[in-house]
Amino acid sequence: MPKKPDSIPATISSSEKQDVLHRLDRRLGQVAHRYAFQIKHGGTVEKKQRTNSEIKMLENERKSVSRMQPLPGHIKRAEKG
Repeated sequence: MPKKPDSIPATISSSEKQDVLHRLDRRLGQVAHRYAFQIKHGGTVEKKQRTNSEIKMLENERKSVSRMQPLPGHIKRAEKG
């Protein structure tokens, strides 16, 4: 099996990265609260599984965004104008 080349990390501006992480954290908190409510007050197994998979998806998305590299300096200067 041929070895896959290392992928080039995605780039994102630091302010945009902080905004995305903030939104993901808020959404993750809401979903975790819903999951805790389902555990405490009894929810169907399907709903718990769906909520748990949504939590895992949000955590994976947060990890991938936090691994994104900042934009190189020449791109930042070009965006400013």
